[in-house]
Amino acid sequence: MRRTNGVARVLLSAALVATMAGTVAPATAAAAPQACVWTPATLPLPAGALTGEVVAADGSGGYAGTVSYGADPVQGERAALWKNGKFTEFGNLTDPGYRNWVTVAGVDGADTIAGRSWKFPGGKDVPTVWSCR
Repeated sequence: MRRTNGVARVLLSAALVATMAGTVAPATAAAAPQACVWTPATLPLPAGALTGEVVAADGSGGYAGTVSYGADPVQGERAALWKNGKFTEFGNLTDPGYRNWVTVAGVDGADTIAGRSWKFPGGKDVPTVWSCR
């Protein structure tokens, strides 16, 4: 009976080692990941805009940010979306209490942009959402 237990232990140990070797070997044999080649690209600005900035990506090729026409022009700074080769500029708030100056914080997959607008007097930042309805 002792001999049977010894043989069983040896066989069980061998099976355990073989199983572990089979699960570890593929992980060590995996190919090294390929190096990424980064490719910068600029996005278009609308006519008359002096600067632009991207601050968020929606994960499916859309980028949100702002375009600025300078400190004094009527256009001021506006929220913008670049997606599928198309540029969309969102107009300013129509309430005269808001200055034409915005900050963009993010964009989702439905092209809804979140950010803030600046209200005067008092200089308050007011949460703002730009969306297509």
